[in-house]
Amino acid sequence: ADFGPLRGLSAEFALLKPEAYFQRDDPRLAWRSQKGAGGPVLINLIHDVDLLRFITGHEVSTVFASLSSSARQTDVEDTGAVTVVLDHGAVGTFFFSDAAPSPWSYEFTTQENAKYPALPGSDPKDCYHFFGAQRSLAFPSLRRFQYGQEVREPGWDAPLSVEESDVQKHDPITAQMEHFVRVCRREEMPVCSGH
Repeated sequence: ADFGPLRGLSAEFALLKPEAYFQRDDPRLAWRSQKGAGGPVLINLIHDVDLLRFITGHEVSTVFASLSSSARQTDVEDTGAVTVVLDHGAVGTFFFSDAAPSPWSYEFTTQENAKYPALPGSDPKDCYHFFGAQRSLAFPSLRRFQYGQEVREPGWDAPLSVEESDVQKHDPITAQMEHFVRVCRREEMPVCSGH
């Protein structure tokens, strides 16, 4: 089955930044708690939105947001939710917080950065979910959910099936540098245009 038109997506960025990260007595780090300079929207969420624009190939046309700074009582948000409408009508939700212990963030679920400890349990943790007309996809596990061919009428009364993928993990920095070297040697073309 094809994925079908994208109906919607959900994304989560939730983790607990330690208090030392903010070092409120260190003037060099004061920006992390200043409106218009710090906070998880400008430091973290912006990357998730950019990545999802790239993955879907669609632009955001409408945004609704609700923000809270109740965890740290600073001038910047520490938790919030954003709803977006994409240019073709799909709707997406983003929940974010840098004030809650959780495994659901790009950094933790992909386990690409050795800085972060391994997650507990053997079940896959996903931070993005894409909902298509024919199937849905979880990321980064790449688990796909759909109705099987044996289902006469797809819908809530029929069982979903799941397809698992064997996701090969590679250090992205190493892979990027290896690609950069091959580009410099003119062995391959860049994977991005530079625009």
